[in-house]
Parts: sequence; structure tokens; C-alpha cells
Amino acid sequence: MKKLVILIIVIATGYHFYMGHSISTNENGFIEVVMPEGKSLGTVYILAPLNCPKEAGKRADLLESRLLSLGIPVARSSNGNVRASGNTKEDKNRFRNAVSVLKDEIPAVFINGMAKANPTVDEVVAEYRRDD
Repeated sequence: MKKLVILIIVIATGYHFYMGHSISTNENGFIEVVMPEGKSLGTVYILAPLNCPKEAGKRADLLESRLLSLGIPVARSSNGNVRASGNTKEDKNRFRNAVSVLKDEIPAVFINGMAKANPTVDEVVAEYRRDD
């Protein structure tokens, strides 16, 4: 019986580490993601309701206007789709990360395969200008 309990614990622990993935952020707080469909690299993509009077909408409006004033290309939409693009563990993690950002606080911001929920203007500018 004791061996069975130990075996169950080992299997459960292995399953947890295999299925779970930790989300690690870069120096700007962004995570690696699958980009929304049809979105090109080199443009900051802001996903938030357009003309929204709520606080989140106002944050998105401010972010968009500040980035444009800095000459940073911006595309904004109130909807977007992400699809898993491969079958590797890394592909699945990027997809899960994108879904995580989309479920978090708006605006969701995507830049060159990286994303963050509700970033500051400074974080977005730093990520946009980051050298890989």
C-alpha cells in the first residue's frame, strides 16, 4: 500500500510539471506569445474596446495616442483571434500565454511575438525598442 501511495505521488508530481508551465516575463514584463491572426511584426497591436468610456478604454486611448505621438506604429481593434500554430511544447506555451494575456486586464498589447496585459506607456516603448 505504501508503494502505491508513493507511486501516485510521483505520477501526480510528474503530471503537474509536465502539464503546467510557468510564465516567464522579459525585462519589460512581456511574455512570448502567438500573435493575433493577420497582425504584422513591427507594429504595436492594442486590443481594447474602441470608444469605451470605462477606465480600461481610457487607458487604451491614452496608450494609443502617446505611442502615435512618439512615432510608433499602432493598430487597434476591439477583437482579435489567436490560433495555435504548431504542435511543439513551445508552440503550445506561446498559445496559452496569448490566451492568458487576452483573459487579463485590458488593454492587451502585442508586439513582435510578445504581449502584456495593461502595460504602461514606458513598458510598451521599451519593448518596441528592445533589441533581440
